[in-house]
Amino acid sequence: MKSQVSLEYLIVASLAIFLIATIFYYSLLYSSESVIFSQAQDAVNTIASTADNVYSLGTGSTQRIFVFIPQNVISSNVKDTIISLKLKSSSGENDVLAFTKAKVYGNLTSVSGYHYIQINKTESGVNIQ
Repeated sequence: MKSQVSLEYLIVASLAIFLIATIFYYSLLYSSESVIFSQAQDAVNTIASTADNVYSLGTGSTQRIFVFIPQNVISSNVKDTIISLKLKSSSGENDVLAFTKAKVYGNLTSVSGYHYIQINKTESGVNIQ
């Protein structure tokens, strides 16, 4: 009888630990993806607002900014009035977008880390390098 109670207690305790570990894992996964998404949104918003600022100053204007590109970036795109980063997450691929008033073109790195980005106003729009 005592061994049966001990076995039942062991099974209940094991299930409780398994459930707690599962909840902890998914909450950790969600919070890290949330941080990455916020970092990506901050990066594209910073680039877009700087592009608008350079555009408003006129041809020949230049600004250099220092932004953080988060991990899990699959690709980046700078086209027309859209600056975007495509992120890989547990739910699939997600696009993070920022819109500008000016026509933008150029290349944006998808390598994780801090980067200097040069933004220039030219005759044909705003160049992002």
